Amino acid sequence: MKNKYSFSFRSALASLVTVDKIIATFGEARLVRLANGRHTLSGGTPTEQAEAREWCAMFAPEVVFDSVARQPAILVLTE
Repeated sequence: MKNKYSFSFRSALASLVTVDKIIATFGEARLVRLANGRHTLSGGTPTEQAEAREWCAMFAPEVVFDSVARQPAILVLTE
């Protein structure tokens, strides 16, 4: 006999499971979709992260990053 509560229990259980999904990789940089729907970019060199942001701008405009890309510091030496 099938339990009438089995479907609601399964759907409630599925909502508790958190799964992050790797969307794309750019060298060592990984674009990950978190279980809450947000995206994060982790790892890689600044160049690889810039490539990932450029790819997202062209092919995944719905991806919004929380942080601004870090610009390399320019060191000016004067005597």
